[in-house]
Amino acid sequence: MLISNYYLIGFDGWTSPLGQSLYAFVIMTPDRKEIIHCIKDLSANSHTANFLADQLNEVITDVGEENFAAVVSDHASACAAAKKIISARYEHILPIRCIAHHVNLVSTDICKTSFAKDVISKCQKIVKYFKQSHQAGEELRSKITNEIKGGGLKTYVVTRWTTAWDCTNSILRLEQVFKNVREDVFALYILCTFIYYFFLINNDQILDETPEKLSTDISALIRSRSFFTDVEAVNTLLGPAKSVVKSLEFKTTTLADCFVELIKLSQKIKSVPPVSDYEFKYQCIELFNKRWQEFDIQLYLLAYLLHPHYRGKYFIKT
Repeated sequence: MLISNYYLIGFDGWTSPLGQSLYAFVIMTPDRKEIIHCIKDLSANSHTANFLADQLNEVITDVGEENFAAVVSDHASACAAAKKIISARYEHILPIRCIAHHVNLVSTDICKTSFAKDVISKCQKIVKYFKQSHQAGEELRSKITNEIKGGGLKTYVVTRWTTAWDCTNSILRLEQVFKNVREDVFALYILCTFIYYFFLINNDQILDETPEKLSTDISALIRSRSFFTDVEAVNTLLGPAKSVVKSLEFKTTTLADCFVELIKLSQKIKSVPPVSDYEFKYQCIELFNKRWQEFDIQLYLLAYLLHPHYRGKYFIKT
């Protein structure tokens, strides 16, 4: 912010394991410290824009309206409207949309395309195979230890959207290692899983895939260059989302830095190489443009133009 002694108030809500609707109100200081002002159980109330604005106003008046410069949240309709009410009431308090949430929406949209879902599903199948097979898993771990750095396979967790990048990136890092895994490891896994599934069949459990098909599918995937090309395309588009989340861990990160990552994402979408699904690139462009229209760009663009690191590159000294 231009006035360095101003605070920022952020708020967000979630549902507890007990089904309670909880909202946290956090104050961020100019030196990037985060102070939890309060956590409220708002289960008994309807979360309208006016109601949330009243909750924000209680925090603002408690701390002092003169101490705040901005209010930030995700773009849920009630939250966005509540920020506008506060900004209208206190003209010096700017309503800011959380850019990490915006990038999250774009990344989630990309992951929901049929092409990306199929690629991530195949990556998960490989991860599951090597985690469930003791022999194959040990073979992979020994080669990772001796030949490559960066850790082993990562699992994708739907509720943690950055793990899609972790999962696809781990597959790409270990491409050559996969191809060095001995064929006899796959053969041994077929025998072990066949015995395991034999007992399941006798217990009247239904199988979706036979052990032979499972191992054959995995072997075919890790030997397919086109598969890794597809994984690389999805991973490339998820990279900026991962960068935004990682950058927010640093105290030096500014709105301009986050905005640059959003621009990088648009450029990466534009330069996506040909993949097995011809429509994937154009679907991503359409999804990005749709989210871009929803985004309040003005404040982030101003921060970008005022940032000395970026501004200095484009101004000619006279």
